[in-house]
Amino acid sequence: MIFGTPVDNNWAKRKKTSITKTKNKPLKYRKMKTMKILLAAIVFAGFTINGYSQDPEADASAEASANVVVGIEIDKDTDINFGNIAQNTTAVLDPTDEDGNSNVGLDGSAVSIGKFTVTGANGAGILISDWDTQVTMYLGGWDGTGDAPAQTLTMNSTVVYDDSDTGEYGEDASPVNSTNVVNLNSGGNGYIWVGGNIEVGNADAGTYEGDFNITVEYN
Repeated sequence: MIFGTPVDNNWAKRKKTSITKTKNKPLKYRKMKTMKILLAAIVFAGFTINGYSQDPEADASAEASANVVVGIEIDKDTDINFGNIAQNTTAVLDPTDEDGNSNVGLDGSAVSIGKFTVTGANGAGILISDWDTQVTMYLGGWDGTGDAPAQTLTMNSTVVYDDSDTGEYGEDASPVNSTNVVNLNSGGNGYIWVGGNIEVGNADAGTYEGDFNITVEYN
């Protein structure tokens, strides 16, 4: 008697049977498995095809346009004139109302509010972007060459605007602001009036003159 692991005489038979069963599985089963593999391959191929089917370039365009408008201009209509004023007073020219004037035009001398007309595109928005808030007036005037006269007066300016021409005074005009847009009227015009005040003090007698400057531009 030989002691050890019993010999399984059926092993080869079972192995063969197992292999045979695998090989002899129904054709339908094997085909289904094969079709699943093919389906997966088709799906992935489909993704690949769809990816390359996209156009690698794209084009677009935008229209370019420009509207040329007439240039903006400003012209002086009248100068600023306080007329005769007295020493040690405050002379006032009110650009909106003659009744607001005081201590000017003594002895019946002529006075006038400064006035400018702006012209440009019809209804355009503009900025009164810069102006002299103070004007130095020199005794006898000064053209900017040589030494300036020692005797001066200072005018503190008041500037108003309206798109309607109300004549010598801007009766309905509003104070200007360099950041506020105002509009020209439908005819392309706007109007600026300028007045101000002078602290005369004990100035020497004589005629004092200076220049007031103002700038307008399209918004």
